[in-house]
Amino acid sequence: MSLTGALKSAISGLHAAQIGMEWSAQNVGNANTPGYSKKVVQQSANTLGGVRVTSVDRSTNDTLIRESLRETTKFSTLRVSDDYLNRLGSLLGDPSDGGRVASQLSDLSSALETLSTSPGELHNLVLASDRTQELSSTIRDLSTGIQDLRGSVEADIADAIDTLNKAISDVADLNGQIGHHMSVNHPIGDLKDARDVALAQIADLVPIRVVEKANDQVTVFLPSGITLVDGKARLLDDYQALSQPNAQTEYPQQFDDISFVDTPGADISTHIDGGRIGELLKMRDQTLPHVQTQLDNLAVSLRNELNQAHNRGTAMPPPSTLTASNGFTSLAANANSMQFTYATGHDTTIVVLDADGQEHSTVDLSTLVGNGGGTWPSFALDEIGNPGSGDFTVSVDASGNLSFTLSGALSSAGYGLALIDTTPAGAGPDAQITMGTAGGPAALTTTVDGFSNLFGFNDFVQAENSGPKFASATYDRDATINTTGYTINVLTEDGFVGTAALGASSTLDDIATALNGITGVQASVVQDGDQYTIRVGPSDIMKVQIGTGASPEAFAFHVSEPGAASNMDVADTIKSDPGRIAHGRPVLDENGAYWLGSNDGSIAADMAAAFQATNGFPQSGGLPALNATFHNYTAQLVGNITDMSEIATTDMEVQQLFVNQLNQRISETSGVNIDEELTNMMKLQNAYSAAARVIDTVNQMFEILESMGR
Repeated sequence: MSLTGALKSAISGLHAAQIGMEWSAQNVGNANTPGYSKKVVQQSANTLGGVRVTSVDRSTNDTLIRESLRETTKFSTLRVSDDYLNRLGSLLGDPSDGGRVASQLSDLSSALETLSTSPGELHNLVLASDRTQELSSTIRDLSTGIQDLRGSVEADIADAIDTLNKAISDVADLNGQIGHHMSVNHPIGDLKDARDVALAQIADLVPIRVVEKANDQVTVFLPSGITLVDGKARLLDDYQALSQPNAQTEYPQQFDDISFVDTPGADISTHIDGGRIGELLKMRDQTLPHVQTQLDNLAVSLRNELNQAHNRGTAMPPPSTLTASNGFTSLAANANSMQFTYATGHDTTIVVLDADGQEHSTVDLSTLVGNGGGTWPSFALDEIGNPGSGDFTVSVDASGNLSFTLSGALSSAGYGLALIDTTPAGAGPDAQITMGTAGGPAALTTTVDGFSNLFGFNDFVQAENSGPKFASATYDRDATINTTGYTINVLTEDGFVGTAALGASSTLDDIATALNGITGVQASVVQDGDQYTIRVGPSDIMKVQIGTGASPEAFAFHVSEPGAASNMDVADTIKSDPGRIAHGRPVLDENGAYWLGSNDGSIAADMAAAFQATNGFPQSGGLPALNATFHNYTAQLVGNITDMSEIATTDMEVQQLFVNQLNQRISETSGVNIDEELTNMMKLQNAYSAAARVIDTVNQMFEILESMGR
């Protein structure tokens, strides 16, 4: 080899060793930098001698990196589930005793049992009222807490979308930088590391597929095929989080769309199945609403059972005025007004009791209907007349609330009113009353037990909702309901309001649109779990009935009262005066006259017994349809969340171990081993020194040759 060739070889070796040492030093300096992969300097021999650096490559396993993205998505999904289920479990209370509600159910049951044995003691009445208020307050607080969690979810979704947009932009920008560096033959390893970090951030938020293209570019999709990055970033529009949802806030009606800037309003929420955002959406639209529904079911059942029993009795002394809490604003007896029809042999007696609980006078409702020009057993509200005795008056206000008001003289003397249903032997204590309209379909009726219970003259608790009252069964989003045409009839407190006609193969959207065509009806398609239902309101709807053409098995509506728990409370009359608690029921004495003893605790006993009775609860969320006591249903509710939370925690911990193992495998391939790098640097330093000595020797030889030439 000539001296010139030796010099060139030494210089190339010197340069290669210098580059190698620089990258080894960078490797050592970034050994603990997240996402950094070891860089390896690739060399090749020059044709005329020496070496050259051909590239600086990353030491990575792309298969493991792509697997890491998938497992990161799974872990993020479980982490969100674990977080919110634990927070929900803390809200509900200790599952070992049924949570916060269960203990207060027991307290109220005990207070009612005490009242049943000593109803004349004022402190027992106050205790029963206080325990009911405490239970109601806890149920309201739980409802508020559930909605607060949904508000927190909303804020997390907004933050996550901001983070997602930044990561999408980063991937697109890094694609561009990688392309430019390749065009000028600059190393791209660090840029690809940064892009992998951005891809991992996206995978933490949503599930993705990454496709590698020419020139080391990547395209990013959702699994459904929606593009996030393809040449340029496809950014999501700003998300407007709803700060305070309520029990009637539902997807997609009230929540903001998750849509792209280039396609505003085209919601992609249903395409995000997993990752942080996907699980947050599931928590907001499914998990938390399911628990809210279960809590509403409990509140509605408590309200119905306690009010049913309470409305059979009266306080002692009895009240001088009874005003219905349930109004029926269509009063006149016309074809479409609400008609009330008693079962054969059933009636209601209005009893005037004196201050000692002895009967002063009685009159049957059938007589009052006759006095008002009606024909028993069917009547409209304006057909209830006044009694001939003048002991009380009957009135209906503008809201359709029926009232019985004792005359001034009797009221001043401490007299009061009581309502007693009369039924045939063996028929039970409550009169059966069917509501419908003369002008509506014959089958469009609903039956309620108890006159006072129907109108709410003597309610113990209130738990009303102001939104949708009925819901359909659940179906796939694009399901067709029936192969033939059919009708849907709607009955409200005003009476028959209309019929929606549907064609064959109607979808949920078709049905909602047809129902919205009925004046005053509000229908919408909302998500329920992984399926959809039709919610129908407002709250004054009494029945939604399938008419001709479709069997109940094909399509049916059931009562649903979202938000009932958030409004549960003691009735206002009892809250202001616990003495209005009805603890007894007037009965007939040996002379056939009604009387009410001050020590009669039969109604309080019936209310206490309601806590031991089984009630039907509809299917909701993770709970099947159940026949259970209030306490057992509450335990099931809390236990179901506890089970879900424990499963989520276990699955998250297992997934964390798997991700850690996967990262360890990646680290073994791409991570920096400082000992190896230091050893490599020593070798490179030796190579550098050797090349420098060769250069020095060649220089000396050139000097000798030059001196020989002189």
